[in-house]
Amino acid sequence: MFFCLLALTNITIYIIMLTVVNKKENVMISKALEEYIKTMYVIKKQNGNIRVTDVATKMNCTKPSVNKALNNLKEEKLVNYETYGTIELTEDGENLAKKILEAYDIV
Repeated sequence: MFFCLLALTNITIYIIMLTVVNKKENVMISKALEEYIKTMYVIKKQNGNIRVTDVATKMNCTKPSVNKALNNLKEEKLVNYETYGTIELTEDGENLAKKILEAYDIV
């Protein structure tokens, strides 16, 4: 009986650890923010650096809209950005952008 309890405990611990890892990896953002991060990733691949003006032009939106999206993405730790500076995707941001692009390729 003790062995069964131990096995059950190990499984429970494994499930809890898996849940914590998945919560860390899964970032829930809106479709609009997905478009912004995808666009930033594409611009980075094309130009090497990302600027607010480039994102606004590519997405046909205003610079204040881009700044609002950047602040939301910054809160999620998907971008590094300081006002009037260049935009950098974090490792998590770049990975998410790749996943979004892969999902678009599948559909």
